[in-house]
This record gives sequence, C-alpha cells and structure tokens, in this order.
Amino acid sequence: MDLFSLLISMHFASEISSIAPDVIVPVPIHKNRLKKRGFNQAKLLGDGISRHTGIECSDMLLFRSIDTKAQKGLGYEGRILNLQNAFSADLSACRGIGTVLMVDDIYTTGSTLEACTEALLKAGVKKVYGICICAGSDVSDARNSS
Repeated sequence: MDLFSLLISMHFASEISSIAPDVIVPVPIHKNRLKKRGFNQAKLLGDGISRHTGIECSDMLLFRSIDTKAQKGLGYEGRILNLQNAFSADLSACRGIGTVLMVDDIYTTGSTLEACTEALLKAGVKKVYGICICAGSDVSDARNSS
C-alpha cells in the first residue's frame, strides 16, 4: 500500500493541497470483517498518504455500524440498499472538522463514498472529497450495456 500512497500523494499533490483537508478518513470496515481479515486496506492507504503529506489520518470519526454483505456482485441499486445506515460518524470527533479527504481502495459505483459522505455531513463536516487507488466497473452495468 505504501507504493500506492506515495503515487497518490505525488500525483495529486496540488489537488490535495488545494482542498486543504483537515483530516484523512479511511472508509471503515466492520469489526467482524477486520477480525477476519486482520487489516483495513483503506486505513493502510490513508496512513501512507498521511505519512507523505503530513495530514493526520483518523479512523475515529467514521464507523461501519452494520456488518453489510460484500458489495462485489451487487449492482448500483443493490449497493445503495446494502449500505443504507451502514455508517455512522462520531459527532464530537467531527466537531470543528471542515474538510475531509475520504480514502478507499476501489471506486465502482460511488455508493460507499456516498454513504460515508452522508454520515460525515450529518455529523457536521462541511466538505468531503474522495480518493481511491483505482476504479472498477459494475459488472451488472457492463452486462446491460453490451
């Protein structure tokens, strides 16, 4: 992940600087998945970007409160429904946070970043920007467009 975080930090240095995030927030995984996997790839990526930019990375603002099923294989609508109310933000931890740089590994439909953003905005964060390692394609959309 450090190579990806270095490349993101270098390639998007001016964009990151211009949005001036107060904090980097990795997309959280549920504690059950963390226990099974042993790591959160978004947290590893966020920590690396933090090291390269000097911007604090915190996994204490946003939490996955529902152990959702994996998004893989779900279409756009299924992904949105799967993530309804899945994330919650700590109101006191978000107090005074103006801008967040949300970090995730893969962007497919945007439903994960959208659900996380909604939770952070409800908690008082003013702006949320997202950055991911790569963009995937929604398999169901690809089948429908063929």
